[in-house]
Amino acid sequence: MRYGTAVILVLIATTLSSLNGIFVNSFVGDAELEGMTDWQIVFWRHLLVGIAMFAGLALVYRRCFLATLRSHNWVGLFGAVAFGLSTLFVIMAQHRAPVADVMFVLASVPFLTALLAWVALREMIRTITWFAMAGAAAGIAVMVVGSLGSGNMTGILLGIAATLMIACFAVILRWGKAMDMIPMFALGCLIAAAVSLPFTIGDLWFDTRHLPLLLFWAVLISPVYYSMFVISSRHIPGGELMLALPVETIEAAILAWLILGQIPTQQTYIGGVIIMLSVGVLAFFRIRQEHAR
Repeated sequence: MRYGTAVILVLIATTLSSLNGIFVNSFVGDAELEGMTDWQIVFWRHLLVGIAMFAGLALVYRRCFLATLRSHNWVGLFGAVAFGLSTLFVIMAQHRAPVADVMFVLASVPFLTALLAWVALREMIRTITWFAMAGAAAGIAVMVVGSLGSGNMTGILLGIAATLMIACFAVILRWGKAMDMIPMFALGCLIAAAVSLPFTIGDLWFDTRHLPLLLFWAVLISPVYYSMFVISSRHIPGGELMLALPVETIEAAILAWLILGQIPTQQTYIGGVIIMLSVGVLAFFRIRQEHAR
């Protein structure tokens, strides 16, 4: 695949992914339509995504399908658990806090990944990365302080938990080297559904008028952007791939404002700008390093 094609794919993937907050809030309901609970959304979305992705993998790999799954061993299982918990926390966070708040927190993933890789894999952290991590931490702190007493604190904390799980997933991928992420995404979605089942078993069913949108999101949109991101990431240097995070964050915040009428607070703006600048500076230096090789 050409570099330009990979860039187009990752931009499409980030655009589709930025719609998640819109989908989550679309199931809240109103006076005429009973809303879905956060646990219902988590269960049904992940169950459907997992089934759809495994069906797609079975069509692609055919006779090699089971062998491909077995090749992931315990590393793949750990990765699937981390991914499943991360996407569970993301949806719960977007259900309980404004989309922009959650997305700005998630934009700090590269820094937490670098920190965990330093602890677990003894990967060296450059000075610029330490400064960028400090900037991201300051940005999150501003947002957390702004959320005190606003009712958004639970969502912010869930966003931080999601960031931690995504970073764990990234470190596991580095540990497992060249592993196909798509089976881990599929299994992770089923794990998220299994985790949420005990919390929604007594309230599993929902208004069927939500079904068309749920199927569109879970069976079409989500598997497509997961697969596009995996395929394109193989052809884009890591530093440049990091720029997908601020792009997705900005798109998600704009869509939440235009469609949901969610206007970020002043603290969210300030904290978000600090985080985005930190990501941009780190990505700039990573790109320079990769082009200098």
